[in-house]
Amino acid sequence: MMFDHERLRHSFYVEESYVIPWMYPYLTPHGLIMKIEPEQGKLSDAIVKNDMDFWDWYTRRLLHDKTFRRDFPAQKSFSKLRAAIAGLYSHSFRWRETAQAYRESVLIYPPSPEATFRYLQEVLLPHRKWNEMEDLLDYTDRVDPNNGRTAGFRDYVTRLRSMMSDVQRLQDRDRQLKGQLPPQDLIQLASCYYALGQKDGAVRTARRTVAVATNDFQTLWTAIRLLSQCDQHADAGRLTQALLQKNSALFQPPMRREAAAMLLEANLFQDADRELNAYLKTNPKDAQAWLQQAIVKDALGQVRESQQAVIEAYKADANGTLEKLRANEHLQRISAPLFRRK
Repeated sequence: MMFDHERLRHSFYVEESYVIPWMYPYLTPHGLIMKIEPEQGKLSDAIVKNDMDFWDWYTRRLLHDKTFRRDFPAQKSFSKLRAAIAGLYSHSFRWRETAQAYRESVLIYPPSPEATFRYLQEVLLPHRKWNEMEDLLDYTDRVDPNNGRTAGFRDYVTRLRSMMSDVQRLQDRDRQLKGQLPPQDLIQLASCYYALGQKDGAVRTARRTVAVATNDFQTLWTAIRLLSQCDQHADAGRLTQALLQKNSALFQPPMRREAAAMLLEANLFQDADRELNAYLKTNPKDAQAWLQQAIVKDALGQVRESQQAVIEAYKADANGTLEKLRANEHLQRISAPLFRRK
């Protein structure tokens, strides 16, 4: 790359709307654009102050220019330039400067979806600025009535606030009950944590659910699935194994297929093999299940059966199976002998 070889001899500048991630540690604001410095470093307070002062002056200048207010391509261009620098501040966790830069980007070109939604997602949403979000969405609807993204974002914010309200309510009740929250409430709390991206809380609460929901099959299964989604594969596999031993008759085919996948992820190959065999007897056209079976048979050292599972997957869905084989090195190794000329 030119930058690697020439950075000590030449200066490099960018005016990207969305910066390539590797650039961030090298970037500094440089007037309307950004400079790629020769070495990585933090943004100094002096550079930030100069940038904020410059764009404060320049934004006012643009907004008082009647010609500029009629030049929509120019508005879009300058808005993108300011949004790019706002992204740099966001990456550096300078939230005050990020917010100001995005506000200026929106002022320069009010209908800009890029500036509006990056401001919402990178600043207002993480800091739970609900009223400011509503105001900005209302403003966006006024200046760009045809923007279809605002309705979806409003719905997302409504769901998010509802989940956060549920978390607060369930946490309060848990404290009132001194940690004796019923299983149904525990799994709801765990699910809210997961939806909010709080994996540690989801795992901790799902494990509490497992400990108290011993006779509630559906709640227990939901907790196990949640542990698997949180990458707790060993725990999910062990618990699935125990649940199958106790309540195998309650597992409908789709649940049995999902259970097999969790057993496979936990390296419980014999159990996964048993469940896949049972599932495929009633669902022989499921190509994905046959490919899982191929991996299981390979792990058990059953080479011929593994290759036969690939063949069955191909019979069920030729194009989909070939696509999966191209994307999975393990399956490529298993199926390689099938493609050799005899």
